[in-house]
Amino acid sequence: MERALVEVARDDDGWTIRIAGHEIARGLEMIAAIQEASRFARQRHVATGRPTGVRVKSIAGDEMLVGTCG
Repeated sequence: MERALVEVARDDDGWTIRIAGHEIARGLEMIAAIQEASRFARQRHVATGRPTGVRVKSIAGDEMLVGTCG
């Protein structure tokens, strides 16, 4: 089963959290955005049983998988 990824990326107002292209939070500090995205990924995994993860896009455009559930 394909892993659903919650994305954390920099924007003009701070860091934004998106899933499937839909913005769910913005203007956060980087660490707070990663923590919130991880919480959301855990909740989604519990609710759906689908593997989830958190992908962070750095300011330079690099992507890192920083956490997984399932």
